Amino acid sequence: MKMTLLLNLVLCVELASFFLYKYLAGKMLPRRGVLAVKYICSRDPNFHPGEYSPSPYMLYRNRSNHFYMGVKQTDNHGYRWHGFELSEKPKKDEYRVLCLGGSTTYSNHVTRDIENSWCYLLERNLNRLSHLNIRVINAGLNYAMSSELLANYIFQSHKFNPQLIIIHGPGNDTLAIANGDSTSDYRNTRKSLYFQKRRFERRLLKLSSFIKIIYVFWLEKTSLVSLEPERMPPVEIQNERLKKSEFQQYKDNLENMIILMLAKGSRIILAPFVQASMIKIEEFHPGLSQGMILANSKMTQIMKSLSNLYENVYFLDFDKFNFDDNLFVDSCHLNLEGEKFKAEIIYDYISKNNLTNHPF
Repeated sequence: MKMTLLLNLVLCVELASFFLYKYLAGKMLPRRGVLAVKYICSRDPNFHPGEYSPSPYMLYRNRSNHFYMGVKQTDNHGYRWHGFELSEKPKKDEYRVLCLGGSTTYSNHVTRDIENSWCYLLERNLNRLSHLNIRVINAGLNYAMSSELLANYIFQSHKFNPQLIIIHGPGNDTLAIANGDSTSDYRNTRKSLYFQKRRFERRLLKLSSFIKIIYVFWLEKTSLVSLEPERMPPVEIQNERLKKSEFQQYKDNLENMIILMLAKGSRIILAPFVQASMIKIEEFHPGLSQGMILANSKMTQIMKSLSNLYENVYFLDFDKFNFDDNLFVDSCHLNLEGEKFKAEIIYDYISKNNLTNHPF
């Protein structure tokens, strides 16, 4: 009798857990815990839930073949474009442009359609007036700092063998500086974790929904990729750090990128981070607008000085153009009209400086 009651109780708990997990996994249950359970249950060794995958030397990268709102966002290597294999060499009539940057390069903040990002619009503009097959590769990485761009180029994107590289910003180094992180790779601000699966766990979780629920709450603070510190200092301290920093880490990382890219025969365009007005920045980042504007000005000057130091390195001064607030959806991300405007500016710059060695 007791055994029957116990079995019935176990069955009821399992049924309740099954429906709880099935219908609340994406709503009320802790998201990180749910993603960790999905990761453990997957048979695919390359599967990582969410938008990003941890990487031992690049910290993190875009997840391969990632879908957002039913639309494929990335190719096999995590690049946001209609890709080809990294091993493919450029054809004789092919000209490759690699775009490195953060979310303002990746450009999924406005539209789910990659064809509306400035990188794709730039490719379309360039191919209208050229007999070459110009391919613009969107290697944007959301949240990326200069350290991640450097690592991404060293370990992966250099394999595209681009003739021209556009480094856009990034502006995310301000997060680490505001956090008081003085390391060159910003290790005190970010971390990437390889969550090792134990052999019995996948089978156990497949067997019991109740244990899934336990794991969800047990692993709710587990994150394969942690891109922001759990706690930031008070806004006043962040603002002062941004105003006082000389951004030496940014300069070193950017210069190392330039040296490596030039050694492989690429030309480089340095395109600074673009911000909205102080009023709009303050709206989205209260108390930080002064520091963020001054920090961006310093990083822009670093780009300009490096372009004067090295041959075949060009500086595209976005400050000469009027990026009105109506082109932004927040403090730095552009709407569709803003993406078109940015693409046109970069196209004109490439065209006027004849950077594809072809008169447009």
